Amino acid sequence: MTFTGRIRLYLVLIALVPPLVILGAVWYESNAYNRRWQESEAERQVDIFSILIRQERSQLSQSLADAARQADWPQAAQNRPRSRRPIPETITGRFDFLELADTSGLVLWSASRPGLIGDSLTLPPDWRVSDSGTSAQVEIDHTGRHPALCGWIPIDSAHRLYGGTYLDHGFLTLAVSTVDGLIEMRFADDSISPDPLLSRLKPLQLFEHDGAYTVLLVGGHTAGFYLTAELSPSGRLPHFLNLYIAAIIIGLFAVVFAMALGWHLSRRAEQELDNLLAATDRVAGGDLESPVMAYDVGEFSRLADGLSDMIAKLKQSQQRLATSERLAAWQIMGRKIAHEIKNPLTPISISTDDLRRSYAENRPDFEATLKQSVITIKTEISRMTRLLDQFVSFAKMPPPLFQHIGLENVRADIEMLYRQEIGEDHLRLTGDWRAKRKLDPEQIKQLIINLIKNSREAHPRSNITVDLRDTDGMFFITVEDTGPGFSPEKLARPFEPYMSTKTDGSGLGLVICQRIAVDHGGTIEIYNRPEGGAGVRVTLPQN
Repeated sequence: MTFTGRIRLYLVLIALVPPLVILGAVWYESNAYNRRWQESEAERQVDIFSILIRQERSQLSQSLADAARQADWPQAAQNRPRSRRPIPETITGRFDFLELADTSGLVLWSASRPGLIGDSLTLPPDWRVSDSGTSAQVEIDHTGRHPALCGWIPIDSAHRLYGGTYLDHGFLTLAVSTVDGLIEMRFADDSISPDPLLSRLKPLQLFEHDGAYTVLLVGGHTAGFYLTAELSPSGRLPHFLNLYIAAIIIGLFAVVFAMALGWHLSRRAEQELDNLLAATDRVAGGDLESPVMAYDVGEFSRLADGLSDMIAKLKQSQQRLATSERLAAWQIMGRKIAHEIKNPLTPISISTDDLRRSYAENRPDFEATLKQSVITIKTEISRMTRLLDQFVSFAKMPPPLFQHIGLENVRADIEMLYRQEIGEDHLRLTGDWRAKRKLDPEQIKQLIINLIKNSREAHPRSNITVDLRDTDGMFFITVEDTGPGFSPEKLARPFEPYMSTKTDGSGLGLVICQRIAVDHGGTIEIYNRPEGGAGVRVTLPQN
């Protein structure tokens, strides 16, 4: 990712993080608060229902007390025939069932269930431990079983009045209007596999399960039935919704503002960076004259000024370095030439001394000595002339004249020059010689001929391959042979003038090749082939 792209991304992230943190905090707090609110709302509904149950129980106890005072229950206990009802309807009409029983639970009289007379009641758990009380349990009459709220009160030491009301449709309707939830009635023996949740419920206590609250309103396992409600208070408090909306609006505004600001800043930074990159490209291309300017004051302006100062110092250093390199190169070249010229001067000096002595002593072999001295002097003079010609050729090498052409003519010249070697398959020209390339054909021909000549001089009968390839936007000239390869000294110092392993070599061949490669903007390297032989690879840019 680019620098300007990172600026945009960072600004968007900076704009997004605060709203997201606010939303997360509001979400967390609102969930916690709404959870507490839902729990309190469920508890409020349960409290309302508990008041209803307490009223029902109180009303039942009051009705039983009134009935105990308003009727002659001992008389009713003596008139056992089932068809007789000594108790008025105004008393019995308050109950769904009403019985008179002794302390053991034997029914002596019944208002609505005459079939129970003479039978024993299914007594509530608290019947024997309290003189009076209320309880919930299942009661049965001719219409079936009913969840009921029942109560009892003593009439005298031998009799108790037992009665109650069914928790029928009317009561359930009242419960539904009181509790905002799903009301469900279950009998304890209705299911072969009882719901384990029911055994964990306690009367009028909330039990959280699957995001909802379940409460046992009335009943239980002892009572024989369960009247439960599943409470799911829904909705969120309005001020939290407003916080959500405000946080979203702020977040959207921050993102839009950050994107606009990021685009503006990154655009300015991109212009400044493009300007500085263009300046560095010019410097890399050798332009040390064009000034570096910034669009605005600030860091980029200081950077441009610093780059301009660096270019000025680089220009001065380059000039000093070029001068130093030229002086050093001429010094090295002078020492090398002096050394190379001294070598032929020694045999010349010896030959002239021999010639002078023979003449002075009038030796009979003077003529032979003269011929031999002349041959030696001419040979050494030719050697010095060849060295000086190579030096002059290298010093006067002109810059390349670039042309966008193929190298078919260069190949034809090489084939004519080395037709015998090509015919004997000691020289092969491979690769694409027809592809158009921007170069100086004469200098490239000189480079290839020099490399072929070096290979032939190293080993006259070696097989030489000249290959031209275009790969990845680069142009490669590779010359390989099957000779002895380069010596370690040559590999260590391949392009040092007059560094030659041949007895009459000048060492300028590879140096000239290097100069041609560098003048074309390329590089040259030498190496030994793993299978034996030497190799030279010239890499040129494909313009």
